[in-house]
Amino acid sequence: MSWKAKIIAIIISFLLCFAGYGFVFGFKLENLLYVFMFSIIPTLGILSFDSRSNVEEYYRHRNNRRRY
Repeated sequence: MSWKAKIIAIIISFLLCFAGYGFVFGFKLENLLYVFMFSIIPTLGILSFDSRSNVEEYYRHRNNRRRY
């Protein structure tokens, strides 16, 4: 996943979750902290998925090197 695609995915997931949880909690000021915290969860999921795939790619490349 390129860095541009990662940023676009993070922004879209955060905005969709913020709007969804905001609608559920009623966009009240005392609930906006919960809305913000719940909206961070998909963002962390995207980042962890991308870092895991980068690590797997690194080790796959490293294990496929020719050994002389």
